[in-house]
Amino acid sequence: MKLYPPDAELILYETGFGADDPFDRLGTSKSLSNLVERIEDPLVIALDGGWGSGKTWFLKRWIAAHRLENDGRATTVYFDAFAHDFMDDPLIALTGVIGDQLPKKAEAKIWKRVKAAAAKLAKPAGRIGLAVASGGVTEVAGPLIDAAAEAASKEIQTAAEAFWAREDGRRAAMEQLRAALIDLTMIEIDGSAGPVPLVVVVDELDRCRPDYALALLEVVKHFFSVPNVHFVLGVNLEALAHSVRARYGSGIDAERYLRRFVSLSVHLPDEIGEYNAKPLALSYFTQMAPQMGIERNAVDKFSTHLEMVAKTNQLTMRDVNQLLSQLALIDPEVFTKYYWGYREIVISMILFRFTSSGLANKALSDTLSLKEVHDFYDIEPKMLEREDGGYNHQAYLISGLWEHIISRGTGPEKDQKEFARAFSQFGDGNPRKVLRVANGVISKFAFPSAEG
Repeated sequence: MKLYPPDAELILYETGFGADDPFDRLGTSKSLSNLVERIEDPLVIALDGGWGSGKTWFLKRWIAAHRLENDGRATTVYFDAFAHDFMDDPLIALTGVIGDQLPKKAEAKIWKRVKAAAAKLAKPAGRIGLAVASGGVTEVAGPLIDAAAEAASKEIQTAAEAFWAREDGRRAAMEQLRAALIDLTMIEIDGSAGPVPLVVVVDELDRCRPDYALALLEVVKHFFSVPNVHFVLGVNLEALAHSVRARYGSGIDAERYLRRFVSLSVHLPDEIGEYNAKPLALSYFTQMAPQMGIERNAVDKFSTHLEMVAKTNQLTMRDVNQLLSQLALIDPEVFTKYYWGYREIVISMILFRFTSSGLANKALSDTLSLKEVHDFYDIEPKMLEREDGGYNHQAYLISGLWEHIISRGTGPEKDQKEFARAFSQFGDGNPRKVLRVANGVISKFAFPSAEG
């Protein structure tokens, strides 16, 4: 049995979606490719989503899928902003990473012009000099590094300042950079006719230092705003808005500020399938659990709970990964030898703990209400009436078991004896003991929960 969901090997720029697409992202991939190929005006597209929503998984595959699976012509580049935010100015790092991915013909004839213009536009950066002196820079390309590398470590700062002093004029350099970028998109690649777009994927932007993240947005807006050059930002716009406030103060309209830079936003779908769509979290869970070797009874039972919970609780892929790992830690005998009522309550408690609902702590402190359980599972009255067309047997079981525990066995007589026998042969057990047993099962080996 595996503790973590298996992750297929990914080779950047070579691994697309193919048959390994548990999130059903191929449709979104093709729509994005179609957009950047059709539109000539410069675009900055925010792939907006919370942490753990699968943005990086999607973007790292899309840059390969664009040409290999979607018949795109654009040159695609992946730039991990967080990996470069030790620098003071993102322009040198960005031009270096782009240059590494361009066809050799373009590199020889045009990209030297881009790098030269970038050198005149970027600002002095003592942090870069220190990193070069200590051998800490491995991915940064550009004239500054060449100049710095020639100097002795004790003279590194002086060399950097002298290099930047040779600036001919930032306005002229900006025009040179833009002209070179336009020429770059007009190069014939693989017999193509017409402009060949350049699409730069900037990932992990919201994890960067606020100053660096905002500086990168300024660079994109002022230096790379030319036809057929597009940017796709993997970002949580809400978190990026916090960076804006951290930089400019709480009084700024952060959302309006970000609209200066972002042309449009797109969200990854959280459901799979056009007809009878299922929550993405459920589909991912049912695909990954068997691959991890989790007990089939546990998978089937957990899926019925997850299908109800996913309707009202926003579960990210990271959440589902943690749920899968937690389930893998539980002794398989819980789902094969324990009374069926214990199995249901164990699953409820796992879901309570991982959804920031606070319900697990309430259950243990004897303050949980049946209404809170119903709200968590989206249980409506019609789902509990056998004669009603909306009857849902799983909802009926969950409601009845929790009512038995919350009322300590003193709830309505209807079906209470049956629910009492869900935990012991003769239905004479202590309802509070159920929670102690369930909590012991999931706490023996447990990951940190959302409830703390």
